[in-house]
Amino acid sequence: MKQLVPLIKVLRPGEIRLIVHFLKLESNAEVKKRLELFNLIVSGKAGSDKKALKKLYKTDKNNSAFHI
Repeated sequence: MKQLVPLIKVLRPGEIRLIVHFLKLESNAEVKKRLELFNLIVSGKAGSDKKALKKLYKTDKNNSAFHI
């Protein structure tokens, strides 16, 4: 996630909308978690990997987040 945050922070609003739209086209659980993670990073609520894991999976174990 440390590599994603700087990349997402430099996106313009139009680029963010495009990414969200692209992710919403898929409907499987993995893509939904990616969208949730993207939204957490954009909103600034994912301060660290552990905080993001707790918000996404209600746990701080890394096993469930390797696919994102």
